Amino acid sequence: MAASGNRLKLFASPWSPPAFMKDNNDMLHGGHLRADVMAVQRWESCVYQAGDERYFLKNHLGPVMVQQGLRDVNIIVWDHNRDLIIQRAQTIFDDPEAAKYVWGIGFHWYEDWSGGQQMYGNVALVNRLYPDKVEISSRPPSIQTVVFKAR
Repeated sequence: MAASGNRLKLFASPWSPPAFMKDNNDMLHGGHLRADVMAVQRWESCVYQAGDERYFLKNHLGPVMVQQGLRDVNIIVWDHNRDLIIQRAQTIFDDPEAAKYVWGIGFHWYEDWSGGQQMYGNVALVNRLYPDKVEISSRPPSIQTVVFKAR
């Protein structure tokens, strides 16, 4: 921090909650915050349905961040592929009690596993529907992160 003049900005994105918070008691192999396991991967992962993320954000993470005086920390939701970004944005941003804690939505720039359709239009639609939120490419093809709106 001293080398940066106390201006160091970090982007942190956990791929999984702690094992004790998951139904499979494992940070690997998918799992879920609830009883219905929907994915199995070999890396740190957890399936968050849009409603789950919204619930956690508005009832736990957001209020705790405010309570701890961390209101200036930007929260980015989603941080996944572009195919479902519209549904995720609608679920979270259309709920004022959740949306008030969110700075923006993250997405991955790559997405050729979905039949070759890159789905850039989904990012554009989120931009039009929620002009007060930032879209950030959290995994761009180069080392420089792409931010689509700066506030």
